[in-house]
Amino acid sequence: MRGGEHPLKIERLVSVSMLAAGLMMAHQVAGKAARDSIYLSTFPVSELPKAVMAAAAVALLLTVAWARAMSAYGPRRVVPGGFLLSAAMHLAEFALIDRASGITAVAVYLHIVGFGAVLLSGFWSIANEMYDPANAKKFFGRIAGGGTAGGILGGLAAERTAVLMPGGDILLVLAGFHLFCAATLLISARMAGGAPRRSPGRQAEEPLSPAEVLKRAPFLRDLALMVLLGTFSATFVDYLFKSGATAAFGKGAPLLRFFAVFYTSIQVVTLFIQTFLTRPSLERMGLSRTVGSLPAANSLMAGVGLLFPAFPVFAAARGVEHALRGSLFRSGYELLYTPVAPAEKRAAKTLIDVAADRAGDALGAGVIQALLLISAGFLTTELLGLTMAASLLAVWIASRLDQKYTGALEQRLLDHAIDVDLLDVHDSTTMSAVLRTRTLVRSPKPAESTAARTKPEMAGDDGPLANLIALRSGRVEIVRASLKREGGFDDVEYPQMVRLLAWDPVAEDARRALEKAGSRIVGLLSDSLLDESKPFAIRRRVPRIVARGSTQRAFSALLEGLNDSRFEVRYQCARALDYMHSKNPALVAPRERVHAVVAEELRHSQAAMDPRQLIDTPDEERALAYLDSEVGGGADKNTELIVSLLATILPREPLQVAFRAFHSGERQLRGLAIEYFDSVLEGGAREAFHGYARAERDKPRREPQSIMKELLQSKAGARTTESGGGARL
Repeated sequence: MRGGEHPLKIERLVSVSMLAAGLMMAHQVAGKAARDSIYLSTFPVSELPKAVMAAAAVALLLTVAWARAMSAYGPRRVVPGGFLLSAAMHLAEFALIDRASGITAVAVYLHIVGFGAVLLSGFWSIANEMYDPANAKKFFGRIAGGGTAGGILGGLAAERTAVLMPGGDILLVLAGFHLFCAATLLISARMAGGAPRRSPGRQAEEPLSPAEVLKRAPFLRDLALMVLLGTFSATFVDYLFKSGATAAFGKGAPLLRFFAVFYTSIQVVTLFIQTFLTRPSLERMGLSRTVGSLPAANSLMAGVGLLFPAFPVFAAARGVEHALRGSLFRSGYELLYTPVAPAEKRAAKTLIDVAADRAGDALGAGVIQALLLISAGFLTTELLGLTMAASLLAVWIASRLDQKYTGALEQRLLDHAIDVDLLDVHDSTTMSAVLRTRTLVRSPKPAESTAARTKPEMAGDDGPLANLIALRSGRVEIVRASLKREGGFDDVEYPQMVRLLAWDPVAEDARRALEKAGSRIVGLLSDSLLDESKPFAIRRRVPRIVARGSTQRAFSALLEGLNDSRFEVRYQCARALDYMHSKNPALVAPRERVHAVVAEELRHSQAAMDPRQLIDTPDEERALAYLDSEVGGGADKNTELIVSLLATILPREPLQVAFRAFHSGERQLRGLAIEYFDSVLEGGAREAFHGYARAERDKPRREPQSIMKELLQSKAGARTTESGGGARL
């Protein structure tokens, strides 16, 4: 789905994608409950490590076959087929569960663990093909949110199934989730159109080997090791948790119900952390501490478990691990791939997401199996001790990630291999690297090598970063102090100032700070004005700042802003154009363009010039003053917009007097003003005006000159807003 598609079509596609994500995650959460309850109801918990190792091997084998199928046929064909195959497998498992419960329990475990990972990866492969980068950045958060909501519903469905239906019937529910997910993916693929075609003459990129990927981005080795240690330690807590659950709830429906409630609760906690804690963590703690929060919490919970070795503590430890892995850890983990080229990223994520993750599972399960054979009596203490040791090692590895990641990111930026938009950066680690690198690029020392420019000692110039952090702090007093500080601002601060225009408590301070930049930031302001995806509050406040530029470029941007779908944006653009023309008469709007806009404004309401109100408070509104001081805030805003535009092509004084007469309480003066407007409008604007003036149409027409002479005489003592009749900002 490309950026030029109709917005309604994109919204429909996003809705379908959210539904598919919800069905997929509903299966994943309900599937975990079904997997654990069916297996542990059939086999003793001591057999669980064998299933974990077997599932890890199946996942690795499936990954190889899946990658080949995706390369040969593309994700839009393979992934829906995979979901259909999964649904069929669940139906087969349902048919066999009463006849061969042992074989079916193993099959269900291998199916959900092994096949679930590749289907999840395949879903996001489809999403990456259907949405261009701009739309992906805009909509993937909503799609992931749909998945989280679906996970909660899936857990509730599993819990209700355990209460109302026989235990094996959960497999029918899982089959239904994947069947409908396959259908939804087929619908979304049809809505998005055919698979992307390779450009003529463009050769397919050769896949990189894991060794080449790790050589180009050495910090990924630490990330892979950290993932391995994370799943390695999580396997121990998972075993203790499931052992306790089996002992507490027995087998069958009660065990299924417990797991359903547990995994659903974890989804709710994960959603809370994603919503309220993830972004503040990235902004204040950076990447390494955000990612390191998972092993740190695991180590802490293992310590609590050593002091209080009870099932509720193991359940809490498992819950904390699940929630942090799906929120803080995942957010930082994905951002760590920023310096990695696309081809390298595909290879690296396959290696780390599947190979390292499943290797950790298999290694942990192998250790548990060995301990069961040696000394089952002290198993709890040994497993918690290993969990703490592995987690502390992962914390140490995480603490080194920032330095290695920053070095790789700076190198890529300096080599112009990647381009990072500051508005899309939400973590302090990446922000610091980008700002430092931009400083280096702006004024590198002639004799320095590229390697020298990326040394840590160059990080001393943190003024722009500190100022930017203040602007992004979210605290009114800090933001205002930064906006009011003496001296100039760094270029990297202006995009954040534009964003602050949407925050009412500091909008006026941000406006004054931006006005100091003058014509330097006309391009940034123009882009913000003309992009209707930007907040309405920003678009309606930008024109009065653009008007300070007094350049043809700024004037042209305001003319384009007259196309905005919101009245107040068009109104502010018109007022700004009037102000600029009054200060520099050489800035003149095209006559045809003005009359076309006036005609469109008149057509917008059934009774032309239907009164409108502005959202901004009177204090803010005075920043772009009225056409006439006598009329002031009581002016009709439609009329003010139209007259402001006409003032860029017609003499100001007659228009100003007509504007004053239009707002007078005298019917005759108002009628004369209407007659004057009708006489100066042209083409479609005049035709549109006829609907408004139909009640006045029977009055005899006179020449505009005689009308204005009469109006001027009737208001002989009136003063204009400024000497010379100029507009004010």
